[in-house]
Amino acid sequence: GDDDASDGGGEEVQYMARVYIISCANLTAMDFGPLGGSSDPYVKLELMADGMDKDERVRVVCDDEKSMRFCTLNPEYFMVRELTGTLPSHNTLRVTVMDHDTIGSDDKIGHTDINIEDRYMGRRCYSRFNEQIGGAYTTMLPGSYVEKRQLYDDNGARAGTIEMWVDVFPTASKPPPPIDITPPP
Repeated sequence: GDDDASDGGGEEVQYMARVYIISCANLTAMDFGPLGGSSDPYVKLELMADGMDKDERVRVVCDDEKSMRFCTLNPEYFMVRELTGTLPSHNTLRVTVMDHDTIGSDDKIGHTDINIEDRYMGRRCYSRFNEQIGGAYTTMLPGSYVEKRQLYDDNGARAGTIEMWVDVFPTASKPPPPIDITPPP
């Protein structure tokens, strides 16, 4: 259709997704102790086909335990990660917030799925490659496009929110530098 990244002979399109993660709020507690419930959340990013979890269709790009925040349900991250993929193969970005466990395997708190093909085709791409102005990028004002997305657990229950945004660029061009989202001192 008109919205396929594969139009024009079925060619694949290489892209770079720049993911800005600001913070999470009201996460579901996964750890319980004498002082109540908490979590040690970190962010995991995956590029996949149509949000499906089949091994051959999933490409784990960033399992970022370095982003772990200790004992909080409202972590602040202010981090930027860049991932590369191919459309139409990797058309979904799954952002998962995990709870780090010292013993046993980590627990999934919740996730949200973002349609990368939609962003690439320009419907919600905030930094945009514009061939009409000599191939330069035009960008909305920093911070004016932060999304507050609902996280859901595997049963479909609400598991908190994440503030973030995603810019998508063709790898064939030179993307603009990332926006500095470091919080003020």
